[in-house]
Amino acid sequence: MKTFKKIIVSITSLICIIIVLSSIITMPIFGMHIGYYSDGEFRKKTAGSYDTIFIGDSDGMAAFNPKIFDEITGNCSYNLSETSMNPGSEYFLLEKEIERNPVKTVVLQFSYSSFTRNLSRERGDCDSITVQRLDSFGEILKYMTKYVKVDDWLNVYSRLLVTGFSDYLSIVGGNVTKFNESTKGCHFFKANDLSLTSDEAKKLYNQYTISTNFEYDYADGLSSVIEMCKKHEVNIICVILPLSNNHIWEYDNWDEFSVWIKEFCEKNNTTLYDFNLYKEKYLTFSDSVSYKDHVHMSKEGADSFTTAFSNIYNDIYNNIDVSQKFYSNYAEMKADSPYNKYLDN
Repeated sequence: MKTFKKIIVSITSLICIIIVLSSIITMPIFGMHIGYYSDGEFRKKTAGSYDTIFIGDSDGMAAFNPKIFDEITGNCSYNLSETSMNPGSEYFLLEKEIERNPVKTVVLQFSYSSFTRNLSRERGDCDSITVQRLDSFGEILKYMTKYVKVDDWLNVYSRLLVTGFSDYLSIVGGNVTKFNESTKGCHFFKANDLSLTSDEAKKLYNQYTISTNFEYDYADGLSSVIEMCKKHEVNIICVILPLSNNHIWEYDNWDEFSVWIKEFCEKNNTTLYDFNLYKEKYLTFSDSVSYKDHVHMSKEGADSFTTAFSNIYNDIYNNIDVSQKFYSNYAEMKADSPYNKYLDN
């Protein structure tokens, strides 16, 4: 009996030590709210004001600039996107904001890479970020038990510990990265010149194919997100962001994805606006200044995209037909590419 009590005391003491150490290590995240994604307090403080929510992965986080959107449309918006956003996280965060804000419109950002992701291999990557954005331990527990597999709990825990250590190093080094309230969830990147030379354009034209091994678990999860929005009587706009011109140029089967994603949206009774097919794409975006990399826009690109999207948005809500502002397919769009001239030389 005494031996059993000693074992219980030892286990309890070990658990208490782990809890204390974990609390200390993650203090920058949950106590000091230091970090890239620590927007929970800000969203709580500004709750009740947002009528438009942008949500997607890191592509959307870099592209939708709420300040410009609000100036052009007269709305009040927030960019709720995060890196590697998965449908469970999207559902949980979005429902919370819909319930405490007068949300009329949700803009869902899609990308071809999202629909080919295998969520079971991501080891809690997105979930560890989502947890950092929640308000209380009770809310974290609710999210973890409902949307995170038990097998990934340790993955989330370990990622939080690593983030906590990293934040301490940032504090010591004097280069702390805090959430920027003025951008309302948008995170800006510096531009990199991705322009192709004539020789590169000739060599890379249609050299690759994008994956069309679509993950239907991911698609089903997004369908649930769309259904939740509809239950709350929220209008949904689905958007594909413009990729760099050279990324489009290098791959030859974009229309396969285009057909599939259009069918997905039709099945869910939503409207899709693919800004890769935007007819003013080549005038609006440049590989030299509009992108950080092939899929993430730079600050210049985000401003240009948000302006273009906001004008389309205004037309939509004024019942103006915008279909003529988009190419009907990728083959047609690529024929107008600025790189196309190099094929004739």
